[in-house]
Amino acid sequence: CGADGVMTHKCDICGEEYTTVIPATGDHQYDEKVTKNPTCAELGEMTYTCKVCGYSYTEELAKTDDHRYSDIITTAATCGADGLMTHKCDICGEEYTTVIPATGDHQYDEKVTKNPTCAELGEMTYTCKVCGYSYTEELAKTDDHQYSDVITTAATCGADGVMTHKCDICGEEYTTVIPATGDHKYESVITKQATCMESGIATLTCKECGIVVKEEIPAIGTHSYDAVYNAPTCIDHGYYRYTCKVCGDSYIVETNEPATGHEFVKTVKPASGAKAGLTIYTCSVCGEKYTTPIAKVKSATLSQTRFFYSGKNITPLVKVVDANGNVLTTAHYTVNYKNNKAIGTGVVVIKFRGNYTGTMTRYFNIIPKNVGLSNRSSSKGQIKFTWGIVGNCDGYQLQYSTNSNFKSAKTININNRDTCVQLFKNLKSGSTYYIRIRAFKIVNNTKVVGNWSACSIKCK
Repeated sequence: CGADGVMTHKCDICGEEYTTVIPATGDHQYDEKVTKNPTCAELGEMTYTCKVCGYSYTEELAKTDDHRYSDIITTAATCGADGLMTHKCDICGEEYTTVIPATGDHQYDEKVTKNPTCAELGEMTYTCKVCGYSYTEELAKTDDHQYSDVITTAATCGADGVMTHKCDICGEEYTTVIPATGDHKYESVITKQATCMESGIATLTCKECGIVVKEEIPAIGTHSYDAVYNAPTCIDHGYYRYTCKVCGDSYIVETNEPATGHEFVKTVKPASGAKAGLTIYTCSVCGEKYTTPIAKVKSATLSQTRFFYSGKNITPLVKVVDANGNVLTTAHYTVNYKNNKAIGTGVVVIKFRGNYTGTMTRYFNIIPKNVGLSNRSSSKGQIKFTWGIVGNCDGYQLQYSTNSNFKSAKTININNRDTCVQLFKNLKSGSTYYIRIRAFKIVNNTKVVGNWSACSIKCK
């Protein structure tokens, strides 16, 4: 392929001969072979050899992009800060880094830091065992009263007494009835002697309660009496009526049997927030009636209307007061909570029952947690401000001013929850700057903001 050939022509009869040139073919017929494999660190080599004439040459092969990376965690992520992963090629040493996102979820330990009583709220403290962040929640007052019992009115044989039960811790009190003993201890004195035609009188006085009962002493004359027993009624004692069969003279002798008392049946016309109600008591025996008013509902309030987002259901306490200023117990209503976990507006539906009817709705706000301030530093005309990332928010709102009341403050909105640093430039050296920050979340196209966290620093 690289040199001409020779053709010899010879006569088969006389032997005469001559030669002619066979032109070189010109085109090599190469075999290809990789004689050095390329890597991400070194060039390779391809050798081409003509299988006709043996001529050969080489060409470089480009480095490959086939890196062999080893991954090393250089900074571990925590619940409040991103980590860093380094990827380094084992062949050529090329490396790059990626961010390991913060875990976001705190790992809380719970501890009761103040025990509740019937007089005071308690407190539960939640502390993250990873980053140390902590917050507290109120514990409801207990119903564990410690009552002392005092007889404020002693019972007698004819009248009920009163026992007062008062809590030694919070002072709450209630009373119960001490039933009357019922049995009188009479001393009898004849205040008018009976005659044969005219009755006498015996006066009976109870030694315990002082009640006086007079009994007629029948005349000892010629009257012939028949006695008729009359049983007690709701309002009258039992008694005997003695009537003379001859002349019709009569008298009454009361027994020691007291009146039976009314047997009232209660009917309720419930009150509401708009009108008062009524309790009607009707005696099932004699039909006598009386009524007691039920004051209408004056107000229904929540223990507080602004809470930090906790990832848990939030259930503010409900206080319902009637028009007389009395606090209603939960025997008169039920409470249902809606939208009470996510950031936004929580709903409390109060449904009345028993002596009350209707419903009332109250609202409270769930806001992002406070932003924790991490660090702040100053260089000439600049301030660098950093903070801790707040989970479950959409971004942050910053304000800075040379006035501590933030008058004419400049506002910066950051629409990235993972941003945790801001550099303020073109500031006045020697001036003290006041900075504050709060987290926000967009709920139904409305920006729900948390509380401000503020600090100050002098610009160099």
